[in-house]
Amino acid sequence: MNHPHEGRDALPSFWTSRYAIGLLVIGGVAAYFLLTEHLAHVVGALPYLLLLACPLMHVFMHGGHGHGHHPGEGKPDTDTETKGRKPGESS
Repeated sequence: MNHPHEGRDALPSFWTSRYAIGLLVIGGVAAYFLLTEHLAHVVGALPYLLLLACPLMHVFMHGGHGHGHHPGEGKPDTDTETKGRKPGESS
């Protein structure tokens, strides 16, 4: 069989191109200089960021305090159905 796409090279991904690597390097240098020049501002905001993280984690990690489905919900519990019955008895 002869497929029309055989023999063609796939286009390279953007993240493996020269431009992407250059952008990553420039972005890293810019982030380094921003952090070193504004470290006092970042450190001053850390307590507020920690306080902001608490309610956000509470909302997103607890999933709304049980308003969702729990494992095993909707399945009959076989132990409670047969409690109090003698073996061989039916309901």
